[in-house]
Amino acid sequence: MFKRKRVWWIEATTGCSCCSYQNFNQGFYFNEEEPQAIIDKWSKGIDNPLTSQYAKYGRYYLREEAAEVLPDGRIIIGDKVFGPEENVEYPSTFKF
Repeated sequence: MFKRKRVWWIEATTGCSCCSYQNFNQGFYFNEEEPQAIIDKWSKGIDNPLTSQYAKYGRYYLREEAAEVLPDGRIIIGDKVFGPEENVEYPSTFKF
């Protein structure tokens, strides 16, 4: 009953250990284009959420993983289950 899909998320880091408490992940996205457009915008300093002495606009990475999507909207990646509120419809922070 699982749907297997590729999911993407944005890993956002400040680039320095003293500000690492500000690091976050945002997702999940079911296509590569949407998060890449966000990364492109943030990397140019447009509405970017992070900054540090080592990375003027923060550092953003696009991550991809195979996931199983349950009928109720939960997503399973590896051995972690993420609720539907942690999915792209409601961008949020999450930790693996």
